[in-house]
Amino acid sequence: MNKFFKVSLVAAAIAVSGSATAGIVAPGVVGGAVYSVEGINLITATEQNLGGFSYTVGTDYEAGAAITFTYSAGALGAGTVFPASITTTAVAPSTGFMTLTKSAQTADSVTYTVTAKQGGGTVINNVITIPSKVATPATDGVTLNTSAVKAGPVTVKASAVYQGVAFDPDATVTATTPKANYLAYTSTQFGTYSVTTPLSGTIAVTVAGALDKVLTTATDTLAVTYTAPTVLPAYAVIGQLAADAAGNDLSATKITQTLDLKGDFDGFAASEIVSAGITPVVSATGVKLALAPATAQASVSVVITPAGLAANKALKVQSFKVSPTITYGTTTTAFNTMNAGKWIANAEMANIPYMPYGADISQVIYVTNVNAKDAKVSAIATDEDGNSYTLGVVGTAKGNGAVTKLTTPIKTALASQGFTSGKVSIDLMFVGLDAVTANSIVDADTATNDLTTATSATLVKGSIKINSAYNVNGTDRGFVSNTTNGSN
Repeated sequence: MNKFFKVSLVAAAIAVSGSATAGIVAPGVVGGAVYSVEGINLITATEQNLGGFSYTVGTDYEAGAAITFTYSAGALGAGTVFPASITTTAVAPSTGFMTLTKSAQTADSVTYTVTAKQGGGTVINNVITIPSKVATPATDGVTLNTSAVKAGPVTVKASAVYQGVAFDPDATVTATTPKANYLAYTSTQFGTYSVTTPLSGTIAVTVAGALDKVLTTATDTLAVTYTAPTVLPAYAVIGQLAADAAGNDLSATKITQTLDLKGDFDGFAASEIVSAGITPVVSATGVKLALAPATAQASVSVVITPAGLAANKALKVQSFKVSPTITYGTTTTAFNTMNAGKWIANAEMANIPYMPYGADISQVIYVTNVNAKDAKVSAIATDEDGNSYTLGVVGTAKGNGAVTKLTTPIKTALASQGFTSGKVSIDLMFVGLDAVTANSIVDADTATNDLTTATSATLVKGSIKINSAYNVNGTDRGFVSNTTNGSN
């Protein structure tokens, strides 16, 4: 038969097929078998009982036509047994069907040849089925190497020839269906975490002008929301309650989800931090919340209620961080650390980041208060070695734009605690005096401070200005920026 006649036969077959001139692969698992990227690294099985698919022919076939199915390199497991022969399924508009016989096999492919065309009429839309292997009851079929699934994706592609001429091209993959020929691939079974309600408490201020042990709103809530992945794996899933269709069973491997809330919780009791079903582990530097081992992840809500207990310490102005982790077996997956909110004081805060003390060094610390009200000023200093000095109330900043000198009371308070030489950072807190009258309502906290109905404990933001500088030997003056005039 000459080449022209061969081509004519192919052309005739395509013409009969009308507009359907290309075949389509359909994975045995709709959408492809999605494996847990975490779970597949735990399993010991070297092969997976998956890899089957069906192929809908798009062109009429004749006896002698051959079709080859080629898998990703190294995908086929040693246990793969392709059927010796396949009888196609007729689907309208086809009225005929075919018998295909396995004619060749390589490490990554199998070829079937049409040995009979039966039933009369076209075989367009006939379905060729290559099965996955089944363990119980044992059947022939395809297995995939676990290593190939890990490396993924595992794909298959069809190519048909008739008398040396290609036809019925595989049109499975298109610009809009790039994964349509995926038989198996991996995706994480763990979703994402987000802080949907950050901590936002305001620390009450005592009559003495110090930070209290309680918040003005009594409680503060942190909500961390877990969002499951868009694609949920169905194979080799950690914590799965039963063996999957590929024979993987990781139900004995439990998942522990932990939230690590970082912040200064020195003096807190576990009873002051509540999360449903979770016993918190409280330390000076944070709170650990570990959910009981489970098969899935969950969102977590944490309610913090500083109770003003005798063992509690004054709350601190601070920012919080939260770090979720998931542990399974001996593996821990850490998620991004997230901002978890902050606590502010019911007062104006300022910081002088640097002030030197010592022989022949004098300090310049003046405050301008443009509020109509006076403000009580308290201070905490921290030296170069991290030692903290709670100086208490160091003065009253007069209102209406008056200038108040704080140099001497701060220096005296530092000296009373043994600090006379070195460098310190100074945190200043300003509280409006008309807002800190005691016993303004009936209910007082356990520390006997009663400021719940105070009308304006917080001064107008930005209403306090500090002039900070120092002199060395009375001649060398150094300007020090602070948070009220430019320092971050």
